[in-house]
Amino acid sequence: MERKRDMNTYVYVLAVAKRVKQLLKGEKPRVKYRDYNVIKVAKEEIERGEIIPVIPQDIINNIDSVVENKESEE
Repeated sequence: MERKRDMNTYVYVLAVAKRVKQLLKGEKPRVKYRDYNVIKVAKEEIERGEIIPVIPQDIINNIDSVVENKESEE
């Protein structure tokens, strides 16, 4: 499986990293995987839609302000 094309790569990587930390702390995986590798499990969960990454509003606001600053410089 591959990541969905509509998902930002940066958000995808952060989501996988966060999910890996959760799995290492003992959370149960939401998908069955024959070779239990936490990175593969985290990626699979996100790719199947079992885990949906959410971008916090403050990050979205920060991105908007960066874009506005760039536009005003031009």
